[in-house]
Amino acid sequence: MLAQGFEYVKGLSAGNQGPGGVLDLAETKVVAEFVWRVYEAQFFAIKDIGSAEVLANLWDLYVYQPSKADGRVLPEGLVAVELAQGDVVRAGFKNSTQEAIDSGLFGAPSFTTEDGDMYWGNDRLLDALAHHHPTPGTSGFSAKANL
Repeated sequence: MLAQGFEYVKGLSAGNQGPGGVLDLAETKVVAEFVWRVYEAQFFAIKDIGSAEVLANLWDLYVYQPSKADGRVLPEGLVAVELAQGDVVRAGFKNSTQEAIDSGLFGAPSFTTEDGDMYWGNDRLLDALAHHHPTPGTSGFSAKANL
């Protein structure tokens, strides 16, 4: 859902009526870091990720600043949060939620790997990450909150 939110913010900030299309490798890395940092804030640092201020701060640190350094144009955090709260985004999330239910996912966070293993709950977050990146230290993600 967070990656989908990035796609919507990218598209809406460019004047489109929906998601901004397929993410390139650099954007995928930025989104992955942002998603990890949001989960880290929620489940390790116990921050309120429903707060516009918390999300805007994470967006600015892990999306806006790296994207700006790469010469990409994305909105700053508070604008991104405002765009992400629009009706078109809500409808997209509703559809994604139904797809998740239809595919057997439940709860948040839930992760399904390419080989079909499902990890559910914040206590399995690091297990899911280890499954995806089996060699410690190669993922680029931290295992503890440093917000």
